Amino acid sequence: MNDFAVNFLTYESNTPVYYNTYASPYGDLVLMTTESGVCGLHFLEEPPAYYLQLAEEKLGEVPVLAPERTQAWWDCIQQATQPLPLVAQGTPFQISVWKALCTIPSGTTRSYQTIARQLGHTQGARAVGNAVANNFIGWLIPCHRVVRQNGQMGGYRWTVARKKAILAAEMHG
Repeated sequence: MNDFAVNFLTYESNTPVYYNTYASPYGDLVLMTTESGVCGLHFLEEPPAYYLQLAEEKLGEVPVLAPERTQAWWDCIQQATQPLPLVAQGTPFQISVWKALCTIPSGTTRSYQTIARQLGHTQGARAVGNAVANNFIGWLIPCHRVVRQNGQMGGYRWTVARKKAILAAEMHG
């Protein structure tokens, strides 16, 4: 469960969103999907209702508990045998950052500044950091592979310990 081949799709408003919680090697998570693919993944640092409210604010839809609609996508994540469609909601710049994150090899890291330069924004480390912070499909869009210019891990959304665990598993994978 280290690298995921992904295809980015654009989230369209008025699309039903389904969710369920699952246990992963890195902790329990809430997975949100549409009929087309995965539109949200959050490790549970807060009660699931918190993430459902975030989804409603970001996607404009109230996610519906529907394990029968999310299970196939969870199976795809666990098996990582086919490209996984990610239904992303973001600005064109955010999506370009998220696509860049998906090119970082498993078990390695890149700095915010390196990603900004890769995208042609030599002074855009802060903008990249904001895009990373707005990643609604964590782990699958590997924001855990982004570090500060000095190589240190910043205030990771799901704890630095989880980021280190995911990277360690990827390195030994």
